[in-house]
Amino acid sequence: MLLASALDAGGAERQLIALAKALDKDAFEVTVCLFYERGPLLKDLENQPGVDLFLLDKKGRWDLFSACARLIKEFRRRRIQAVYSFLPGPNIYAIPCAMLAGGVKVIWSVRASDKDLNSAGWFARMFYFVEKSLSGFPHLIVSNSRAGAADVIARGFPQSKVEVIHNGIDTARFVKNVQKGRVLREKWGVAEGCTVYGVVASLRPMKGHRFFLEAAQIVSQKEKNVRFVCVGPKPGPARREFEEMAAQLGVADKVIWAGPHTDMPAVYGALDVLVSSSVEHEGFSNSIGEAMSCSLPCVVTDVGDSTLIVGDCGIAVPPRDSEKLAQGMLEIRKRIAIEPDLCQKNRSRIQENFDVNLLADRTARAVRKILGKDDSR
Repeated sequence: MLLASALDAGGAERQLIALAKALDKDAFEVTVCLFYERGPLLKDLENQPGVDLFLLDKKGRWDLFSACARLIKEFRRRRIQAVYSFLPGPNIYAIPCAMLAGGVKVIWSVRASDKDLNSAGWFARMFYFVEKSLSGFPHLIVSNSRAGAADVIARGFPQSKVEVIHNGIDTARFVKNVQKGRVLREKWGVAEGCTVYGVVASLRPMKGHRFFLEAAQIVSQKEKNVRFVCVGPKPGPARREFEEMAAQLGVADKVIWAGPHTDMPAVYGALDVLVSSSVEHEGFSNSIGEAMSCSLPCVVTDVGDSTLIVGDCGIAVPPRDSEKLAQGMLEIRKRIAIEPDLCQKNRSRIQENFDVNLLADRTARAVRKILGKDDSR
């Protein structure tokens, strides 16, 4: 069983879906259990062969005992052998339910790194404290990044139980779509021959949009035919603040606020360079992996495992440094011009190291190990 709160448009939820689809159905009976029937990704599991979807119908935050009782009942009814929970809330729920159901192995998924709990609300801080207190109980703790693994070990999680299994990218889906990308560029009003740098991220402080805009000012002084696209941020007060910042920096006419998109291969097809300007809390960035799978060179900040993901196919710079970020953006354009195979190298790196089938295989081996199963197949 894969256990999560809901299927909101987050990295952990997208990885849950990718894993549910990719696991060998001849070896595993897969159930996805959700606390709540919500989230735009819910439709991705509808009528998915070999994946059973169960909704726990949790009534709210404080629906504790009845929800636990329903989950225990499902563990027993479905004869669940292992539950793989995603993020603190489900991680905490999995422990008592598995113990009371009897014979259920527990795997935790932990995602981000460098989590600053001082900036979190009291409820989130409580969840992280309880999660740490229970971290001796799961049979395995999976981090999707080396940085995340180091972070939870530093927080007091038992090192012997922590294993790194990187995220998996569906390389069959994430292929650069030049034709759709051209349509998007026309919609954005981007002239032919214009270099387009893009950030694909929600508008949260950790994503570093401020530094992207400051870097855009520096780059636009050196390259005239450029545009800077922000994909993800919805209209609202937070975006208006950054729109005002772009105006103050003198780049408002070069910044495109594209809003949310669902057809990401088209988005990556419209960009020339992906920029990840995150300043903290990154584990494994899906947007970097997806962009590289779409043959897109990346400039990233050295947070989480971003530097590891791009390897020698991209450029990594220190976080919170707009000048270094701008230098990286200018340098990657020069590399694209003189390295004709650079775009294909990016795709090959994801195929060889971070494909979704590798995620499924590594997870399957980990599950069989804690179940004491022969891993010869």
